Amino acid sequence: MARKFEKISHKEFQLMKERTMKVVSCNKHCGNEIEVESHVEEATCWRCTTMLAPPEERLLKSREELQQEIDNGFPKGWRFMGQFVHQDGTVYERGVEKPELKGTLEPTDIETLRKQRKKSKKTVREKNLEEEQHIQKLAKKHEKAKLEKEKAKIQKENSILVSAPEKNVGPSISTNRSQIIAEVTVENGIYKAKDGAIDYTALVDNQPKLKYVFEHSKKVIGKQNEDGTYTWRGCK
Repeated sequence: MARKFEKISHKEFQLMKERTMKVVSCNKHCGNEIEVESHVEEATCWRCTTMLAPPEERLLKSREELQQEIDNGFPKGWRFMGQFVHQDGTVYERGVEKPELKGTLEPTDIETLRKQRKKSKKTVREKNLEEEQHIQKLAKKHEKAKLEKEKAKIQKENSILVSAPEKNVGPSISTNRSQIIAEVTVENGIYKAKDGAIDYTALVDNQPKLKYVFEHSKKVIGKQNEDGTYTWRGCK
C-alpha cells in the first residue's frame, strides 16, 4: 500500500529549507556534544539525563547483599507488600518504614508466606484437563436429571392409568330409568324401539325418526327431561 503524504504549504516548505543545525556542548559539562537546531540555546545529553533519574537502590544490590537481607528476616518481595512487620516490630508499608507504628502490630509470618509461594502454578494442560473433567461432570449430572425426570413422568402416567375409574359403557335400563337405550327394528312396516320385551315405541312416537335410526345406527337413546318427558336421538 502506497504511503500517503500530506501536502504542505509553500511557506512551510521555505521554513524547512531555511532550518539549520548546530552543535552545542552538554550543559552538565560532561564533554559530550549534541546536534540541535539553530534556535536551541542549550541541551542535556542522554547520559546526564539518565543520571538525573537513577535506578532504585535495591536494583543495584548484589546477590550476596540480597541474601544477607533475607537472612536478616526480610523475605523476597517485602518492599511490594502493602504492610510488612519485621521481627523487631518495625512496620513497613510498600518498603517505607513507619516509625510511629513500631511495636503496635504482630510480626508477619514468613513461613506462611513461603508456603503460599511454594504452591506450584497449574500449567495450561492441567487447567484444560480440570475444565474438561468439570464439563463431563456437569454432562453426567444433566443426563441423570433428565433420566429422573423421564422416570417420574412415566410413574405419573402409570399412576393416572391405575387410579382412573373404568368408563361406564352405558346405563342399564333396569337400574337407571332416566336414560333408555333401545334397538330399532321393523315389524310389518312399523318401526319399533325395544329393549328385550319392553317396548318404547309409544314414548318415541316418531316413525320417520325411527326409520332414519334403523337405516343408520340401529339404536336409539332417550334422556328424561325435568318435566318427565324424553328426548330421543340415534346412537351407535
